[in-house]
Amino acid sequence: MNRLQFILLTIFLSLGFVESQQGLLAQSQEVNLFVTHEVDGASVDFFIEATDFRDIEAFQGSLAWDSTGMQFEHFESVGIPNFGSGNLNLNMVGEGKLVFAWFNNTPTPVTVEDCGLIFRLRFQILTGVSELLFDSLPADLLILADVDGVTEAVDFRLRYNEMCQPSSTVDNLFLEEELKIFPNPVQSGGRLHLNDFKPLQPRTVILLDGAGREINKWSLSGKYTLDLPPDLSPGFYFLDIISEDSHSRVVKFMVF
Repeated sequence: MNRLQFILLTIFLSLGFVESQQGLLAQSQEVNLFVTHEVDGASVDFFIEATDFRDIEAFQGSLAWDSTGMQFEHFESVGIPNFGSGNLNLNMVGEGKLVFAWFNNTPTPVTVEDCGLIFRLRFQILTGVSELLFDSLPADLLILADVDGVTEAVDFRLRYNEMCQPSSTVDNLFLEEELKIFPNPVQSGGRLHLNDFKPLQPRTVILLDGAGREINKWSLSGKYTLDLPPDLSPGFYFLDIISEDSHSRVVKFMVF
């Protein structure tokens, strides 16, 4: 599965964190996931927010859309720390599917404030705005949380086109200013520029090919320019832009 080398349910079952499918759902917690969108000219932003997203240890799922109506441009993780391109399978974005899988590698479970932004995705509108849906294939939606010291799968409810209130001030920071890379398209071996995107403050940038494989890596310190390798073949690539506090945004661009 490319750089995404695990399916969380299999791992946690094999490690003994959840005992069986029969007793999988913890009744004490139900996570609500809200999926809304906002059209911005020729693009559309989808926002995935959550309530009761507390003491989370792992999160996996598949997002699907109509690829004839919308073309994937970029993905941004806001609420989950240490979430980057290694947690994404970008192989199928051209077919209208994005798979993600994350597990907590710190001693403290992750909690996002109610109505906090989890993910943001941007698409170019081709023929019209389609729905962005959680799909069961290839990876079913699964949320694992620390419930009284035991890691269990928690129940969830999907709420499409239903607003979650209130919005957090951190979310607004990300929406007020747009991260831009230019020129796009860019020539192989050319120089890419990132605008000074203060909410993200990039520190590390990873270059990925269309299948999500790492090609190059840069460390930034106040200079937001990237010299691309001269041997890049024409086609689509991704930049995984990571901030000092481990927030990540994956941006698509073209090389000619």
